Formats: sequence, C-alpha cells, structure tokens
Amino acid sequence: MNSDRLTRENERLRRQNAKLLSVIEELQSKLLEPEEIIQAIRQGEIDALVVEEKGQEQIYALQTFDSVYRSMVEECFPYGVWLAEPKGRLLYVSPSFLDLLKTDLREMREKGQFHFLPPETRDAVERLWAKHREMGSAFNVEYTVRFDDGSERTIWTHGVLAPTLSGQIHWVGVNIDVTEQNKIKNELRLRTEALQERTAELERANQVLQLKIVQHQQAEIALRESEERLRLAMEASATGLWDWDMRTDTVVWSPECYSIHGLREEDFDGTLAGFDRLLYAGDRERVWTAARTATDRRAKYECEFRIVRPDGEIRWVANLGRAIYDEQGHPLRMIGTIIDVTERKRADDAVKKQNKRFRLLSEAAAVLLVTHDPDTMLRRLFTKISPHLELDAYVNHMVDDGNTLRLASFVGFPEEALRLIERLELGQAALHRNPVAASHIQQANDSKSEIVKALGLRAYACHPLTAGNKLIGTLAFASRSKDRFDAEELEFLQTICRYVAVAYERMGLVNELRDADRRKDEFLAMLGHELRNPLAPIKSAVRVMKALAPSDPRNKQAQEIIDRQVAHLTRLVDDLLDVSRIVQGKITLKKAPLDLSTVLDHALEASKPIIQARKHELTVSVPDRPIRLEGDGVRLAQVISNLLNNAAKYTPEGGKIWLSATREDGQALIRIKDTGEGIPQPLLARIFGLFVQSERSLDRAQGGLGLGLAIVKRIVELHGGRIEARSDGVGKGSEFLVWLPAPA
Repeated sequence: MNSDRLTRENERLRRQNAKLLSVIEELQSKLLEPEEIIQAIRQGEIDALVVEEKGQEQIYALQTFDSVYRSMVEECFPYGVWLAEPKGRLLYVSPSFLDLLKTDLREMREKGQFHFLPPETRDAVERLWAKHREMGSAFNVEYTVRFDDGSERTIWTHGVLAPTLSGQIHWVGVNIDVTEQNKIKNELRLRTEALQERTAELERANQVLQLKIVQHQQAEIALRESEERLRLAMEASATGLWDWDMRTDTVVWSPECYSIHGLREEDFDGTLAGFDRLLYAGDRERVWTAARTATDRRAKYECEFRIVRPDGEIRWVANLGRAIYDEQGHPLRMIGTIIDVTERKRADDAVKKQNKRFRLLSEAAAVLLVTHDPDTMLRRLFTKISPHLELDAYVNHMVDDGNTLRLASFVGFPEEALRLIERLELGQAALHRNPVAASHIQQANDSKSEIVKALGLRAYACHPLTAGNKLIGTLAFASRSKDRFDAEELEFLQTICRYVAVAYERMGLVNELRDADRRKDEFLAMLGHELRNPLAPIKSAVRVMKALAPSDPRNKQAQEIIDRQVAHLTRLVDDLLDVSRIVQGKITLKKAPLDLSTVLDHALEASKPIIQARKHELTVSVPDRPIRLEGDGVRLAQVISNLLNNAAKYTPEGGKIWLSATREDGQALIRIKDTGEGIPQPLLARIFGLFVQSERSLDRAQGGLGLGLAIVKRIVELHGGRIEARSDGVGKGSEFLVWLPAPA
C-alpha cells in the first residue's frame, strides 16, 4: 500500500516538473526575440515590419531610419530600446526604457544610463561595457534596481556595436524586465529542488519500509528462536512457569514445576489450597504476605521459601512473578517462575558458617597471642569457642619424660575423675601422633574409650600438639550434649590445636629469650668477676716488686704471679674475641692436610698443666695407623684442649679422664670422657649455647665464662663435623664425642 502511494506521488511531481520546464523554454524564446529582430534590421535583412495593432496589421517600411523606424520600435517593442555612442553617451532611449527605470530622458542624459545602479554594480557594468567596446563584441548583464519607493526590479541588458546608415558605429541595446521570469525560474528551481528532496525522501522512506519489512521478518525468526532457546533454557535450568488465576484460586503449572515439587501431574489438584499444603509450615505466612504486598503495591513478587516433597525432603525454591489487573485495577491473575535454589542456599549457608568460623579463629588467635600463662590461655580459648560447637570439656596434656603425658590444664571434669587423666601413656591420647575422634561413646564397647565413657562424654576429639616434628603435648575437646563432631567441626578443632601448638612454641621461645637474657646478665656479672680475679694478684705482685730491691729473690715469684694471671686474662679475652667472631660470622679457618695424632699432641701439651695440677689420671688411646684430616690444626687443637680443660675443671681432684680417637665410616671419632660432676638432663639440650654453665656460685674454683663449648661447636661445624654431649646425670660424669670428616 505504501509503495503504491509513493508511485503516484512520483508521477504527479514528474508532470509538474515537465510543465515548469515548458514555461521556462517559452520565456527564454521570448527573451531572445528582440535581439534577433534588431540583429536582422542591422544586417539589412528586414525591409519592413508587420505589426498587429487593434486587430489590424500595419506595415512599416525601413528605408529611412529616423522617425518611421523609431515609431515602429516604440510602438512594437514593450522593451526599453536604447542607442549610445561607443563611449556610452546615450543618443536615444525608447519610452518603454524610461518607464522601465522610472526616470526621464533629461536625468538619464545628465547622469548616464547606469546612474540608478548601486556604486559597486555600476562600476562592474561600466568595466564590462569598456571591455566589450575594445573587443567589439556584444555583452549581456543582469542586475537589480532598487527604486525610491522601495520596490525592486531585475533588468537584463543586451548591447551590441552596430553601424548606422551613415556608417558610424554605435551601441544598440535593449533592457528587458526579467523580474517575473526570475521569480518563475526561482520558483521552478525551488519546486525542482523540493521535488528532488521529496523524491529522495520517498526513496528513503521506501528503503526504510523495505528495511522494516526485513527486520520484521528477522524479528519473527529471532522470536521463534528465542522462544525455543527459552524453552530449552528453562528445561536445562529446571525453571518452572506458573499461572495463578486470582479470581478462581486455580493454579496452572509447567512440567518443570511438578519436577521441582517431586510430584506427578495427577498428584496436584491445581488449587491454591493444594499448593499451600506443599509449603513448609514455618514459611507459609511469609509466602502469602509477600504475595499480598506485591499485589497491593503493583510491584514484583519475589520470595524464597521451603517446600516439603512427598518423601519428606525439604527444598528451597525462589518464586518470581507479577500480577495482571483489569481496567478498574482489580487483580486478575499472577504469572511467574519458580526455581530450585537449594544448592545455592546451602552454599550461602556454608559461606556464612565459614565466615563465622574465620571470625571465631581470629578471636581465638587474639586470645592466644595476648595470654602468657598456658592454663589461663586455654580456659579463655575454651570460653570463646565452646558455645559454637556445643563443647562441655577440654583437657590438655604435655609430654613429660619418656612416653608419659602429664595433665597441664582442663575444664569440665570432676575432681574425682582427675586421677584417671592426671598421667597418661602417649598411646592413650594420641595414637602415632594422629588425631583421634570418637562418636557415640556411650554406646561403644571399645576398651580404649573406657576413660572418656566413664566421664559421661558422648563425643570426643583429641589432636596432637607439635612444634616442628616434635610432639609437645595433646589437646582434646569433648561434648556431653551431642554424639558426634562433623567433618567441619573436626577440621576447626584441628586448626585450633595448631594455633595452640604455635602459642606454646611462642611461649617457649619467649621463655628461652628471657632465660638467655638472664644468662647474659649472669655472664656479665661473671665476666666482671673473672676479670677482677687476676687483677688483684697482679696488683699485689706489682706492689711487692716496688717494695723489694731488684736483687730480692721474691721478685721472681711476683713476676711468675703476673705472668700466670696475664695468661689467664689473655685466655678470657681470646674467648670473648672468638665469640664475637662467631656471632658476626667472621671466624675463618686455615685448612691444610693434617694427622689427627699431631692435633691431639698439641691439645695434650696445652692441657697437661691443669690435668696434672688437679692430679687426674689421663688415659690416651689412639690407633697405630694415622688418621688423615683436612682442617685448621690450631683450631682443632683448641677444640680438644677446651674439652680436656672442661673435663679437668669439672672433675674432682684425683679423677679419671679418657681421650681416644678412632676412624669409623669415613669419619674420625674423638671421645673425651671423665668421672666428674656430670651434666643435668635439662642442661644437655642447650649445653653448647652461649653463656651456658651448670648452676654454680661465682666464687667457684673452676672459673670460666661459659663460652668454651659454644666456640667448640662452631669450630667443629665449620670443619663439616658435629659434636654431642652425653651424661647419665649429676655426679655420673660426662662424655663429649666429636666427629670430623676423614676420607681415606
């Protein structure tokens, strides 16, 4: 229909355009007619003019130019005819010329025929006149004249140089009013442009129409494809469609709705009451309140709630719908979708639970970080976590000597039951250092559960506490209100136990730092004492030497005292310098091939004075075959000498010392054993630390700064070896074993 209308409109505009073109051609022919007549007269091709006047034809002969010709021109031509000299002075103008320009002959002759033009137009016309005069050619010019009354006319002037009867050359011309013709031309141009624009618009409209037709066809195809995709998507996503007729309270379901509710089509009667029976009792009021509110407010209905399937399973669903109203605003029906969101709800619940656990772990970590007493720390921790896991008791054991666990902290156990858990074998609480969990304890007949069963516990979880690879204790949690801990709860408790182990390790490190600080203070006091001891004899000896004559024999004794005490000071300073180098990592070795026997000889030479002074029995045992080493002989001799000196100092007078050397599995093994004071068990683990000594008073006879063994250990390790201290306890002597690489 639109295409036919466009065709008719195009045809009408085409006819109108043809008519306007015809009018233009007619006007153009009329404009050329005077010029043709004048040209014919000038060339002598016309002898007379036949002019129709008042219905009769009049013949004017042209033998003479003057009055007859002038009358003929004035009568016959409605145009302004003029005659001028070559330079432009007017010789003759027709009355029509004067009427056309609304002037008279006098004014025209005085001011020139172009005086009525604006200056810029007049200058252009005069230049054109002069140009064509020189060229001897005709000219055409068109200009607009504005008259005093405000009107305007468009004049077309044609001029040509032509000879007169007397043989002179004059300008002959004609002025024609083309105002109306120009209006027609402009109107025709405007109409043509409008026609072209309209044609273009119609063409564009036709293209738009064709495009819309194509788009409509594509939209129909896309709609069908979209409907098919929607159907497939709803089937894939198990999204059900429902339609609730609010006037009859009947409900229509898509097949997916039956699947979501776990029903067959014959199991649902299609009534609102039938749907209400499927709702979880605790959610019914919320579902209908949301539906009423959405309907009253003309808003979207959204609600998540639980349904109960025929097999008793509870599932979460999400409803989304909107009501449709009649013209009076009464609700007619509600259409919507339903989808099973059980897994998402479970995931959300898991995330919430996880976030809650993270917050709880963060709070627990804060408790562990700010508390320094183990019992207080665990009690505060238990108070923090017990409400969230239904815990009623905890018990913490720490590893004692051997495989025994001693009770360190507990909550939730009666006093009379403490004897059952005060000391446990390691296997009773943490089998093979793995977590132990027990559920339904009161129904169990396992002998290993007898202790916790006797305490009235129903669920129990015990985790080892480890620092690195070392077992330091166990921590167990128990409940009297539930029969089992689920996997997430067990994982949470295991994490708590890791935190506790780290807290114990932190407290141990803090204690070690405090102990090291205490030992440092003791060392400084000892250092002052050790440095002061040799100074007093030196000072006394100097005083004696000053009082005695140089030849007095007692001077020699004083010198020996000074030499001995200066040597002691030198040893102290050497030890301090060695420790400084060790701490700064600046100790260096001058390695070379060695025979172990040579090293032992040098060490014995340095230590024999103190061994003999304390009357010890020294037994040396070395192999006949040499043991080759690669090392610093001076430093290795220092190691053996320090160990021998320690054995001599800490062994009562008349004791025994053994020095032996063997080669085993590519290593040289050196043993220094004594019958001295021995080493307490707690001290064995840290005997090679800086400033470590047995508990002795500052006025002890042995002296020393407690640096020797630390220096010995570092020198041995720099040689790629290792050292170990052994002792059965106080008063049972000690033994030091040194292993050094000794390749064949």
